[in-house]
Amino acid sequence: MNLELNTPRYYVCVSPRGRCYMRQLLTGLTYCHRNNILHRDIKGSNLLIDNNGVLKLADFGLARSCASENAKTLTNRVIIPNPKP
Repeated sequence: MNLELNTPRYYVCVSPRGRCYMRQLLTGLTYCHRNNILHRDIKGSNLLIDNNGVLKLADFGLARSCASENAKTLTNRVIIPNPKP
């Protein structure tokens, strides 16, 4: 039996630009979480990168406060309105 077929493969981002973007993303998410904000919609189209290589989080439409005094039970169900014609 060949064990290589059953082991998962992990890819490491080795480019300096990729590491820089990942660091900026994690720094931004850390800032949000320390301020009790859950973004809940992280995807490529919500990451803005300017000409200087600065990454910014965008579209906080689904974001919620996760402060203990305002803690509500959050579900994994999200309602997205249909786009208007």
